[in-house]
Amino acid sequence: TYKPKTNIKLESGKTYQISFWYKVAMSEDKKSEAAFHFTVCDDTSTREWIRNTNGEWKQFTKIYTVTSDGSLAFAAYDKTAKPYTIYLDDIVAKEQYTVTASSAGHGTATVNDLASATVYKGDTVTYVAVPESGYAFVGWKDESGTLVSIAPTYKFEVASDYSLTAYFEKVIRQVEDFESGSVEGDQHQAWSIEKSAENAHDGNYSLKCEATGNWEKYIPKTNIQ
Repeated sequence: TYKPKTNIKLESGKTYQISFWYKVAMSEDKKSEAAFHFTVCDDTSTREWIRNTNGEWKQFTKIYTVTSDGSLAFAAYDKTAKPYTIYLDDIVAKEQYTVTASSAGHGTATVNDLASATVYKGDTVTYVAVPESGYAFVGWKDESGTLVSIAPTYKFEVASDYSLTAYFEKVIRQVEDFESGSVEGDQHQAWSIEKSAENAHDGNYSLKCEATGNWEKYIPKTNIQ
């Protein structure tokens, strides 16, 4: 029996993805007899028998919910007592987590393209927030209400269950671009519209005032309030 070193510790009640690479090699005449098994936390109901691989590397992966604290145990078996060799590599136990995304309204929120996703420790998760028309993304907040990011696309390596909510706010965009070619504001006696590639920021229309030595007031039209 072989038990991995103590950096693989499994806790009761938690769910893990167990994976490892293996290869079994023995003489040609006894290929069908070679096998080994492994057990999770000494729970015999989890025992998995793995047969000869004809000398090829294969990967084993399965999800287990652990019922008691412990680790993994590997045991070799040969009913004919003929020698054979087992190789194991990259034995990994990743704890399983649930990540969720929600919206406080006026937009959508996803994590890994879903509302809720099952992931494993060390996986990279991607939260994405998309505002409705007329709204802008403000930030991601965790369950305690703490602002954790203002990036609409937020990536990180997961180390626990995680839940984030996307917040949005209404965009107030008030524009007077003078594209109508006429002055629409109030008290604009000295102000006029000029079409000029040189003097217009966008190369089209701009508002100009020819100073006369007196204060000349211009109040933008009512779409800027």
